[in-house]
Amino acid sequence: MSIRLQFLREAWSFLSTFVGRPGEVVVDATNNRLAVHDGTTPGGFPTVTAADLKTLQNVTRLGLGTTADAQNPFAAKLNKALWTALTVGEGGTGDLRYTL
Repeated sequence: MSIRLQFLREAWSFLSTFVGRPGEVVVDATNNRLAVHDGTTPGGFPTVTAADLKTLQNVTRLGLGTTADAQNPFAAKLNKALWTALTVGEGGTGDLRYTL
């Protein structure tokens, strides 16, 4: 069995409409990320970057160690959890407040 790995490097303006072969990986030179293709979806499935993970906004479900669902949009299955307040030196007040 031989496997050939070939990367296509283009701007997102081209890649957003490109339909690659199943498993084909392309390099999005505009957004500095990879996209994996399934053979039918224009633009493929872009990967996340480290910058994407620094700011998560409008997440409708989040599961940590378990699966979140409609009844439990935030679900965590953990042995321990640590919540810590921002100190004054970090731009916070030093107080941690919970509202349940």
